[in-house]
Amino acid sequence: MEKNPAIIVALITAIAAIIAPIITSYNNNKTQLQLKNMDLFYKDKSDIYQRFCLAFETLDSWVHDLNENIDNEPLSNEYLNIHKLTYLISNDEVRTLLDELSSHFDKPAINEGKYEILKKEIIKSMNYDLQSFNN
Repeated sequence: MEKNPAIIVALITAIAAIIAPIITSYNNNKTQLQLKNMDLFYKDKSDIYQRFCLAFETLDSWVHDLNENIDNEPLSNEYLNIHKLTYLISNDEVRTLLDELSSHFDKPAINEGKYEILKKEIIKSMNYDLQSFNN
């Protein structure tokens, strides 16, 4: 049996025509899954940051009460839980600011001016973190 080059080329082309869409489909599905996972992570991160910013209201009243009354109750579990989640999902810059914020909790009183500045820095860093995630 002779090996005709035209038959060999036709056979290779037919095999490539069958395999190419499978490979393309696999790559497209993998890329779409990665994009979906990134979107979900961004949404989760954004939601956690928003919940943390809302928890500042609880923290604000706690800081005010701490400065008014020495026998203050400990921080609420709700705030501590969102603080942990935020710490887990945030970047290094936000973590550093959260560490600085937490370092004030052991003190008998917190300078409310420094606290407000730190709070604004945390929110700004969270915003930059979310913006850099989209780029």
